[in-house]
Amino acid sequence: MSDRNSPNAGMLARSKAGHDKDTVYAVLQEDGDYYYLTDGRLRPLANPKKKKKKHVQLIIHPGDEIKQQLLSACDDAQIRKLLKQYRNGSEASVTGKKSREAVKTIGGLHVEE
Repeated sequence: MSDRNSPNAGMLARSKAGHDKDTVYAVLQEDGDYYYLTDGRLRPLANPKKKKKKHVQLIIHPGDEIKQQLLSACDDAQIRKLLKQYRNGSEASVTGKKSREAVKTIGGLHVEE
């Protein structure tokens, strides 16, 4: 298994397929064709969800602040808090079009749809 230094570790991701469709997770690790995901509740740090990359949409953000907070999170409560902050901002409106794709600004994060 890869370490937490992979380029996508610490990013947020949304499940595109499966019974957990549309669930937001934090990416813990990347290993070949798989991501290891946690939500701090049903999938704690001790038992991350292994999900294929093609079934996950990474949430792109401009800064490293959220990524550093996720990477430094040492317990499930911190993960839950960060994901809750993200979800509370999810009612933000669409800010414009970029390359024919809608871009939402959610709690300072830019999410391409």
